Amino acid sequence: MSAADLAKAQKERFDQTVSSIKAAIGHIENEIAKYGYYPGNKGRVTMAEVCKLAGISPSTLKNKRHHTTRQRVKDWLETLRKRAPTARADASAFKRAKDKELLAQVEMIAGNFNLFKIKYDAAIEEAETLRRRIRELESDNEALTIQLNAARRNPQVRGADSQLESGDNVLNFPDISSRRPPES
Repeated sequence: MSAADLAKAQKERFDQTVSSIKAAIGHIENEIAKYGYYPGNKGRVTMAEVCKLAGISPSTLKNKRHHTTRQRVKDWLETLRKRAPTARADASAFKRAKDKELLAQVEMIAGNFNLFKIKYDAAIEEAETLRRRIRELESDNEALTIQLNAARRNPQVRGADSQLESGDNVLNFPDISSRRPPES
């Protein structure tokens, strides 16, 4: 193996290690975003945990070739400790705040649902009142149709047809024009 081939292989291995570490850091960030804390390793995020997730030995970062990589991981760990809880115990306050926020959202949804339910029940009641009124009007209409047909068959009333057309109430039918629907 020539020196150029060896240098190329070392560069590929270095790039692969850096890529694996970036993927591990991304995984930890996603877990923290999802749960509010890091659920692995009992909530502790350490250099060893990053190496474990990257699939490399912790001693790999002690190699002088990875001095910069090691320093970047240390800086990230320090930034992480300042901005986000990583252990479950540290995350309890974060979770309580998140729980309060979610509870407020649930209470708002429940209030909206109750308002909808009240309006829905009122609409159902109004629809039933209107159905009853329609049944009453249909019944009145049927009774009037029967009376009208009976009157038309009565020979004494036949002469009164012309008076009916003029608006006289010869047959003494109930005047339904003054009826109003019930108040709702």
